[in-house]
Amino acid sequence: MVEGTCSGKITRTPRGSGGFGYDPAFYIPEEGQTFSEMPAARKCEISHRARAMAKFCDEMKKRG
Repeated sequence: MVEGTCSGKITRTPRGSGGFGYDPAFYIPEEGQTFSEMPAARKCEISHRARAMAKFCDEMKKRG
């Protein structure tokens, strides 16, 4: 099993118009914006799902 995480903060007010669900409220300090404000391609690079998938792929490569 693999796990991916993405640290951030919940905003008091939604920001941005992209994404879905909690994206307008989930602020990534290192990026200076919410998931909703950033380009979809960038969100896909740093999201918890992307990080979990990267770990999964690394594990599969190790196993051959």
